[in-house]
Formats: sequence, C-alpha cells, structure tokens
Amino acid sequence: VAYPRATAIYDAQGALLARTVSLWVLMDLQKRSMILPGKSGLEFTGADLGTELKPPLGLPSITGEALSHRTVRYSDLDINGHLNNCRYLDWVDDLTDSEFHRTHNLREMIICYIAEAREGQELTQEWTWNREENTILVQFGRDENRVFSGKLIYDFM
Repeated sequence: VAYPRATAIYDAQGALLARTVSLWVLMDLQKRSMILPGKSGLEFTGADLGTELKPPLGLPSITGEALSHRTVRYSDLDINGHLNNCRYLDWVDDLTDSEFHRTHNLREMIICYIAEAREGQELTQEWTWNREENTILVQFGRDENRVFSGKLIYDFM
C-alpha cells in the first residue's frame, strides 16, 4: 500500500518554486515485502492541502540506445541495505558528461522506484536521449525486471 505525500515550496511573494509528490510504503525488512497497515495495527492520518500533485502513473519500459552495467557497492547502500534512492540519481547524472551539465538545467524529473537492489547485484542501465525534447528516459534492471525508471526533462542554459 502506497501513501502519497506532497510538498510545495513558495518564495516570499507566494510564487511556486518547486512541488514534489512521493509515495511511501511500509516494509517488513526480514521478509523484504510490503506490510498492509490494516493487518499490522498501524494507522496513518494526513491532511490534503489542495496543492498536491497527482501521483505518477509510472513510466513505460524502454529499449535504450545506450546500455551499460553497474554493480551495487557498499557505499551505494542505505540503512535498509538496499541501493539508496539518491544513488540512482547519481548514476543517472553519470550518464552524461560535464559539458551537458554545464549547458542544461534539470527542469523536471519523474522517478519510479519499482523494486529494491541489494549489494553485489549487477544492474543493467538503459537510456535514450530525445534531443528534440531535451528528455532523457532511463531504466535500471536486474534479471529482465526493472527496479528503477526515470524521465528527466532539461532546459538549455
């Protein structure tokens, strides 16, 4: 069961600077599976502020124009023993060179964490760059299954 949470950041004049939406799950660390709150005795409440984004519907699988492999290492792990969510974004940044980052600003990103990746597992990175739309689509997979998908939209500086 996923729990959506949204955040909006405004400047002093009330203009929107950034919005986010995230989906969280409860997880049994021993079984490596989701926990249903109704069966666990846990109860969660929240407040809708009216500014929430719609939860993302996921991203389609791609066949990338570029293919490489990365192994999950100890320094990539979070406290739960799986690939830290932020490390995926580091890996995406590494797909392009410094010149690209000097000439492009990240305007929007949609990311979907689909399954965990553990230390020692090799992930296949596939990505494609639509130069007309300045969009990079990327996915990381293991054993023919996706574990992460992303869509990054850039503006020229």
